[in-house]
Amino acid sequence: MKTDIHRILELGYAYRLVWQCGRWLCMASIAVTALRGILPLVSLFLLKRIVDAVVLALGEGGTPETFRRVFWYMGWAAGVALLEAAGRGLGTLIAEDQSQTVADRMQERIQAKSAAMDLAFYETPSHQDTLHRAQVEARYRPLRIVNEISKLSVNLLSLGGVGVVLMAFHWLFGLILLICMVPDIWYALRVSRQLFEWRKATTEKERKALYLHSILTSVENAMECKAYGFAKVLIARFKALRLNIRSERLQLLKRQVGGEFLAQSVSILVFFGGLGYLILQTKTGGMTVGSLVMFAQALRRAEGFIREGLLSFAHLYEDSLFLGHIREFMELEPTIRAPENPTNLPINGTSGFALKHVSFQYPDTDKWVLRDVSMELKPGRHVALVGQNGSGKSTLIKLLCRFYDPTEGVLECGGIDIRQFDPVAYRKLISIMFQNFNHYCMSARENIWLGNVALDPRDARLEQAARQADAYDMICRLPEGYETQLGRRFRKGLDLSYGEWQKIALSRTFLSDAPLLVLDEPGSFLDPNAEARVFENLKALTKDRTMIFVSHRFSTVRHADYIYVMDQGRIAEQGSHDDLLRLDGRYAEMFYRQATGYSHE
Repeated sequence: MKTDIHRILELGYAYRLVWQCGRWLCMASIAVTALRGILPLVSLFLLKRIVDAVVLALGEGGTPETFRRVFWYMGWAAGVALLEAAGRGLGTLIAEDQSQTVADRMQERIQAKSAAMDLAFYETPSHQDTLHRAQVEARYRPLRIVNEISKLSVNLLSLGGVGVVLMAFHWLFGLILLICMVPDIWYALRVSRQLFEWRKATTEKERKALYLHSILTSVENAMECKAYGFAKVLIARFKALRLNIRSERLQLLKRQVGGEFLAQSVSILVFFGGLGYLILQTKTGGMTVGSLVMFAQALRRAEGFIREGLLSFAHLYEDSLFLGHIREFMELEPTIRAPENPTNLPINGTSGFALKHVSFQYPDTDKWVLRDVSMELKPGRHVALVGQNGSGKSTLIKLLCRFYDPTEGVLECGGIDIRQFDPVAYRKLISIMFQNFNHYCMSARENIWLGNVALDPRDARLEQAARQADAYDMICRLPEGYETQLGRRFRKGLDLSYGEWQKIALSRTFLSDAPLLVLDEPGSFLDPNAEARVFENLKALTKDRTMIFVSHRFSTVRHADYIYVMDQGRIAEQGSHDDLLRLDGRYAEMFYRQATGYSHE
């Protein structure tokens, strides 16, 4: 129970979120809520006056004076009804405005928080569950909490007023109303807790279903889906997952409906019992017909206010539980953070980079992906990483970009441990093209500009970067040149070949003047002539900069100043191309195997 009270108190967190998104809307909502809570009491009072006036008028033979009084009360009642209708409409308008504003602001907050998190966050399934829950709940939970607080406030205000009216007749009515609420409150808390636990347990199933849906409906997967014909199999898996989720939810709902029926039966019996008592009092002359109508309406409304209020209370408790998902995500902190007093970066990073006895294990694993790796990346030097798949090349690049920190050893820039720098500032020293580079469904210009958003999108350096990546002529041939929408996701979008997309990605990488250039398989989709032109341009581009690249094409690797051969997370060999051939080890074996394949062709 203590935990439940604590959860309810946490609703202030949601209200703060909504208040920050629009304080004037919140104040307007509070004012409308107060008005809507008071008007039903005025309506009850006027109803009593109308009925009593009608009875009096009929008893006196219907004189003009008595009927004028009836219509006078009816006019006031109509005015109150109009105010109630206006309040409902205004409340709906305010709620919709708040809904859109809060949803957008919460998405912005989640986007900003997500961008600030470490790469490890995205590569950990449990964190993906946390992100999924936060994304789902943030769309509506904070505002629903505020709306439910508003509804609960209206119902409590109205119930309080109705309770006063009923207690004016007999104090036992107030006590009975309180007793009626106890079983409903207990059951509402129980059901909300069960629903929360169930949804938390089904998060991964929900994510799997969404993933299968994305495979079956996204343009990125359309070709393989049709070529391999696996759509029916995945649809069957999707249906099985959704059936399992629906079945579990239905079982929970069945128990919920049964319990709610028993709890509400008490309220219904109390209402009709109270109504019978009021009728007896009227029969014996204990009250007027108008009073009977007023008290009967008060009883009916009290029952409705209790039911709606308890529903809002149940939703509030449920939302307070789910709010923990949003709060859990928003309170996450990246493990890679700026030190309290970060060291200034070396000017342009011209003193180079170094790895010293670096070893690494991914979080929550025991496997060593890198072991005792040391290398030096000097300014103006072209360094190549080669090795079989899974030898640790891509992981080494992740450490160099400080997506992770080494488990052992240090990475240095200018002789300083990179952990002493602000990670955001440090990454500006690096321009990188990943092996799985992104295809942004934006214009060709925007695709390149994302590599250095500090520039104006129309800066001449964008075209210069495109020339260096051998993309300029290709872009000029597009229907609208640099303004051509790329990708098929949006209207007038034009898709490119993988080689053309890679040229765009290289242009994006070359736009930055960072002192360290990192290229992971830069020629994997380029034809030999295009690759040769790109690497020829790189000589001038990286004259005073450090470049490290990963490649399986030895026609490219051989031109590197220095080569590191990776094997099972260690540096197996190192040296120039000629040195490694003379060594006649792993590098020579891979080189001659590839060369033999070409000669046989």
